[in-house]
Amino acid sequence: MRNANEKEVRSLDRHDLIELEMTTEVRTMIDLADIDGIEIECQECTAKIAYPIEKTHEKFSPKCPNCNADLFMIRGSGIDADSEVRNHLLYLVRTVKYFAKPTSDLHANVRLHISGKGVR
Repeated sequence: MRNANEKEVRSLDRHDLIELEMTTEVRTMIDLADIDGIEIECQECTAKIAYPIEKTHEKFSPKCPNCNADLFMIRGSGIDADSEVRNHLLYLVRTVKYFAKPTSDLHANVRLHISGKGVR
């Protein structure tokens, strides 16, 4: 058994010894074509609403269908962010939908890098 501080040494041939050290990196990527929907979860009751990417969405519900809480209110400010947030969500869905489809204009793969913090 090797001590934790010892490094592995392997022989390439009978005369030369090299020290092997390897750095590894684990990355989680998601292709935009693999995203099939956007989910919005109510912070009050944890009810979830799923919006499939393939459908055309002109509106996102401003209220939770379960408890009727405001989904897009900036907490503690009293400011109704409803239309601005919903416009950003619509733009997000349209952008994902656009980049998920192969087009003649796009000659690259677009993927999202997922942080290891939320991966289970």
